[in-house]
Amino acid sequence: MQWYRTQLRDALELFVLPGLAAFLPWRLCFAVFRQLAKYPGLYREATEAGWVWAHKTMPTLDAQQWQRERRLLTLVDHADWVLAKTRSLRWVDKHVDIQGKWPQANGTQVLLTFHWGAGMWALHDMHRAGLSVHALAASLDGAYFKGRPVLHAYAKLRTAEVFRAMGNPTIDVTASMRPVLQAIRQQESLLGLVDVPADNYGAGVPVQMLGEEALVPKGLLRLAADKQLPVTVYLTGLDFKTGRRKWVIHTLGVEPDAQKLLDVVFALFNQAVQDKPGSWHLWSEMPRFTPKNQG
Repeated sequence: MQWYRTQLRDALELFVLPGLAAFLPWRLCFAVFRQLAKYPGLYREATEAGWVWAHKTMPTLDAQQWQRERRLLTLVDHADWVLAKTRSLRWVDKHVDIQGKWPQANGTQVLLTFHWGAGMWALHDMHRAGLSVHALAASLDGAYFKGRPVLHAYAKLRTAEVFRAMGNPTIDVTASMRPVLQAIRQQESLLGLVDVPADNYGAGVPVQMLGEEALVPKGLLRLAADKQLPVTVYLTGLDFKTGRRKWVIHTLGVEPDAQKLLDVVFALFNQAVQDKPGSWHLWSEMPRFTPKNQG
C-alpha cells in the first residue's frame, strides 16, 4: 500500500500539479501555485529535511516563509519542464529579465550554475544564442530511484528535455572524463552544476559553502583553469511574489588559478543562497557536503 501511495504522490507532485502550466496563462498559473505552496503536505519530505539544515545554517529564517518559498520554487521548477514543452522562446522574452549576456560561440566555453532557482528555460535560451553545449550530469541508474518508477520516469523525461534544449546529449561524468575532452577538442562548450557533493565523483576539493568547509567535485573547474577556458556563471532567479524571472550572467573570463576560480564561483553561490535561501534545492543534502554534520 505504501508503494502505491508513493507513486500517487510522485505523479501528483511531478506531473499533475506542474502540468497546470500547460493550460493556464503564466500569471494565473503562478497565482494558483502560490496558493498550493501554502499546503504543508506538498513536497513534504524534501521541505522538512531541507528546513533542518536551512535553520541550522541561518537561524533567523522564518520557518513558514522559507517552507512556503521552497515548495513554490519546487513547483515552478517542475512546471518549467511543462512550459518548455508547450511554449516557444517568446515565453522567455515576455517573462524573463536578463542581466548580462551569454558568451559568444567562438570556441569552448565553460558555463557554470547551481541548484538554485529554476533553470530549464536558460538552456533553451543559450542554445538560441548559438552556443553548442553539453550538460554534465550524473547517471539516472542509481539507488536513489529504487522503488520510485514515477520519479525515475520524470528524471528521464527531464533529461531528454535538456538534450532537446541544447541539441547535444548530456555527459555522465561519473563514468568517464573522455567525452568531456572530446567535446573540448571539437570546440564545443560544457555546462556544469558545481554545488554538488563530491562523494559520487571520487575526489573533492574544499570550498567555503554557507559558513562551512564543504567538499565539491574539482574536475570541471580544475579543467577550466588548466586549459585556460573562459568561464561564465549564471543564476536563474524567481520573484516569489510575481513569478517573473531574473537571470544574472557573470562573465568571469579565463582564470588559470583553480583555487581562485573556486573562490569566485562559490562567493556567487553563497551570495545567491543568502539572498534567497528558499531557492536552493539541495538543503536536504547538506550532510553530504559537510560529513562532520552527519547525525
